[in-house]
Amino acid sequence: MSGGKTLKCTSCHTQVDESVHMEVSESTCNNCHFKNNNSHENFSALSDCKTCHQLESKTPQELAEMKYNHTMVLKNKVDCASCHTNVTAGDGNVGKERCMQCHFETDKLEKYSDVELIHTNHIQKNSLKCFSCHNSIEHSIQKINPKNSLNCQTCHSETHNSMVSLFTGENGFNVEKSPSSMFMNGINCKGCHIFHQVGGKGVETLKANGDACENCHGKGYSKLVNEWKTVAEKKLGEIRVIYNKASQIVKSSKSNKKGDAEKLLGEAMHNIKIVEIGKSVHNIQFADKLLTGAYDLMKKALQTIGSSAGLPVFVSSSKFVPNECYSCHSGAIEINVKKFGMNFSHKDHVAKEKIACDRCHSNANKHGELILSKQSCNNCHHSLKKSDDNSCGSCHNFQLTVYDGKWLGKDKPDIMKEGGSKCIDCHVQSEKVVKPD
Repeated sequence: MSGGKTLKCTSCHTQVDESVHMEVSESTCNNCHFKNNNSHENFSALSDCKTCHQLESKTPQELAEMKYNHTMVLKNKVDCASCHTNVTAGDGNVGKERCMQCHFETDKLEKYSDVELIHTNHIQKNSLKCFSCHNSIEHSIQKINPKNSLNCQTCHSETHNSMVSLFTGENGFNVEKSPSSMFMNGINCKGCHIFHQVGGKGVETLKANGDACENCHGKGYSKLVNEWKTVAEKKLGEIRVIYNKASQIVKSSKSNKKGDAEKLLGEAMHNIKIVEIGKSVHNIQFADKLLTGAYDLMKKALQTIGSSAGLPVFVSSSKFVPNECYSCHSGAIEINVKKFGMNFSHKDHVAKEKIACDRCHSNANKHGELILSKQSCNNCHHSLKKSDDNSCGSCHNFQLTVYDGKWLGKDKPDIMKEGGSKCIDCHVQSEKVVKPD
């Protein structure tokens, strides 16, 4: 038996005529037990060193006679892998080019992936040796080659898992997979991490910033990266506050379903951590979905314990930004800009007023070109201000501050202000907003 499977003799021995020719070697064992594949021949990998290396059965004298005395290792139950991290070399794979050494028939080559058929024909029927096709897997202590790059995972395990999860759009709770378009087109980390940086101890790393984007996407693209960072920090701040509130409610609950609610909160925090550690710039859309998924999990947690407490509103940018813009401009609603000498809020226009992006921007001549003029703004805003003097300051704050006499911390209103005159008394004539002379 091996890994719960009943093996035939010919799995390890090849048969010649009526006799059995012994072909089993240590390498044969290694190629079955250490090969990582998904075929029916994938016997249980020997991940537990104790399957073969049974220290418990050795006497104190035998332990002492080993190259290294493992007495304390056995006593303290030290895991073998904590010291012996690199014990195999080779992958045991079969390249298709191996088949072409003997076969040129298309119909036979097309059966390359039919593992059972290949093993039956080559081993059981034709007594072919394993290593006629397979690369060997060596199982022994592998010494570090100073000329080769080291495997960072040996010590720094799972360091970049959150980045990979974001980039590939996977491993979130309560959210569908949503891989980055960069990932889908085969771009790897080195595509953006192109800037050499030397640390204080002379260690060189490759960093990424907005300038890397402009190498491929053109000038101005780095602004998007800054937008993504700004939005991510804001969204993370909001979701953290909401999580703390939900966590306190669940923690103080006496419900018998408190454990279920805590599990949901754990899944919500898992999503938040991916965005927090993985940096949303690796996949801004998936980051947005992860946080929205976390928010829904928190609401579900409160419902699970029967709490009627409400949570602050948290809304995905995708609800306001249309799909054709969302892939790049998902953070637009959090961005405020100066235009025509006034502050412009995307949130007020896109989220609150539901104004479509193409009302102000066009791709006809240049991507995202502003087709709006100051008069275009006035057509909407002045129509609302003709009878509402109090709202003029939303656009003309400086003028209002001077008129009220509040500029530079003073308290000296204009004589017209003191007399009770409003903006619309001078600036609206015959239902039109004007600059009076």
